[in-house]
Amino acid sequence: MLLQIVVALVILNTVTYLVYAYDKSAARNGAWRISESTLFGLAFIGGAPAAIAAMCVLRHKTRKPDFRFGLPLIMAVQTGIFVYWRATGEIPGLT
Repeated sequence: MLLQIVVALVILNTVTYLVYAYDKSAARNGAWRISESTLFGLAFIGGAPAAIAAMCVLRHKTRKPDFRFGLPLIMAVQTGIFVYWRATGEIPGLT
């Protein structure tokens, strides 16, 4: 089960990074943009590491406090849930 989760997270984070990169390119070119709720949604469902990486590498959304503070908070909560799950075998709120 852990392997499937890791594979899913790698795919999700790759997609998340590409979506952030597309949005950065669209911002530069005045094209159609990805909504902030979609960008946050991708981070929320597990793409926070890629969202933070894209923010740093691409310098995208760095002036937005919601992203500067929200993305690390989302990742911290997800890391805590993962550590708890690995230590106890339970996911908080689901068991």
